[in-house]
Amino acid sequence: MKSLSEYRFKKILKIVLLFYSFSLWGADLMNNRVIYIKVNGYFLEVQLENNSSADALIDKLQSEDTSIHMKDYANMEKVGSLGYSLVTNDKPIDTVSGDVILYQGKYFVIYYDNNSWSLTKLGKITNVNKQELKKILGEKEVEIVLSLKKD
Repeated sequence: MKSLSEYRFKKILKIVLLFYSFSLWGADLMNNRVIYIKVNGYFLEVQLENNSSADALIDKLQSEDTSIHMKDYANMEKVGSLGYSLVTNDKPIDTVSGDVILYQGKYFVIYYDNNSWSLTKLGKITNVNKQELKKILGEKEVEIVLSLKKD
């Protein structure tokens, strides 16, 4: 027969393990903040940063998708107006291909090459490499749609 203290210990251990597993699951959900960029028949997956700018973008996209007309700039990025402003979290950064940036609080930027500037990083495109991204975005102007759903 088990002692009362052994029974209590096992019961407490089960509760702690259950709480721990839910905490890890919750943290995993929080870290899996993803939006999609629909462009030229492709879906680009963007893993969002943990900042108030990305939070504000998610809030906007919960009510409706955002369409953006983007132009090429300096052979390193596509840039277009969001049509609304978001809070900024500018920091000096070195961008790389796939970085998704908020510029001046109202411009959405997709980098396909390197740059150094004080910018707000929104996230990173995770499902294509540099060459694929350049091919998908093309050399001219492009229409994109930001969405929380991949459809």
